[in-house]
Amino acid sequence: MIKSFLNLFRNGMSDKITPISALEAKKRLDEGWKPFIIDVRLPKEVEICKLASMDLNCPHTELQKVIAQIPKDRDLLVYCKMGGRGNMACCTLVEHGFTNIYDLKGGIIGWANDVDKSLEQY
Repeated sequence: MIKSFLNLFRNGMSDKITPISALEAKKRLDEGWKPFIIDVRLPKEVEICKLASMDLNCPHTELQKVIAQIPKDRDLLVYCKMGGRGNMACCTLVEHGFTNIYDLKGGIIGWANDVDKSLEQY
């Protein structure tokens, strides 16, 4: 996966991934933005807390197995716990031809700190 991440930037494909803060994502969602939301954490982590409008939970290491379930005609908002796995998942998505990818900076922890303090942190 790290090789995948490095190749992404070497090949000039980083323009397909847009880092987005929790506050900016919340603002856009409140304004009607409807991305396909992918949580790339383990199911046991999702049981602790998640974004209410999540469309798909798939660990980042298994994303290739469900790639056909992900729409190519919508923006994608990808998150994990703190950002690392989400970034790797974004790279996998770029490798499969996806272009409108938003990587939630700080993951669900960033969301819990900046947007929804009621979410349980772990």
